[in-house]
Amino acid sequence: MPGCNSDFFSQEEVDRMQFGCIGDEVLIHKTCIIVDTRKIFLGNRVRIDANCLLSVGSSLLIGNNVHLAAQTIVSGHADITIEEYAGCSFGVKILSSSDDFSGNYMTNPTVRSEYTNVHSSAVRVSRHAIIGAGSVVLPGVTIGEGGAIGSQSLVNSDTEAWSIYAGVPVKRLRARSRELLDREHLYKSTLSKN
Repeated sequence: MPGCNSDFFSQEEVDRMQFGCIGDEVLIHKTCIIVDTRKIFLGNRVRIDANCLLSVGSSLLIGNNVHLAAQTIVSGHADITIEEYAGCSFGVKILSSSDDFSGNYMTNPTVRSEYTNVHSSAVRVSRHAIIGAGSVVLPGVTIGEGGAIGSQSLVNSDTEAWSIYAGVPVKRLRARSRELLDREHLYKSTLSKN
């Protein structure tokens, strides 16, 4: 896999981490923090760059050919799915849990749960979706297939497939080209020849 160097764990080291499932050609940077690997399922050709945090209370499924750029955080108590060919740019946060900010409840994990009102809901980043640098995806959101999220955006509701969104909160800007699907077929044909 391109970009392989001594800053990443070897395949043998990754295999020993006891992930729920682990594919081939997985690159995980040695500075990543990964909590409860048995709840994390990684496909083939996954790359997780420097200083990422993966910490889920339920399960995290990462499909084939997924890239998590440096300082990406994927965390929460509900399931998180990142489907094949999706990508997260530098500093993206995908959260499946959030405290109640209304002031009606206490917040943070040092307080017993009967005094808080944590909302947890599954998050899905669909295939071929891309999330721009510094964006935040909140609990319960599905980013539609082929969706593109502009940098520094707040995704607090589902997005349509093959659409470009940006803003705080995100708004749909326009359609996104599907031409990359032709390239996907060509790419897959090269994999079958190897």
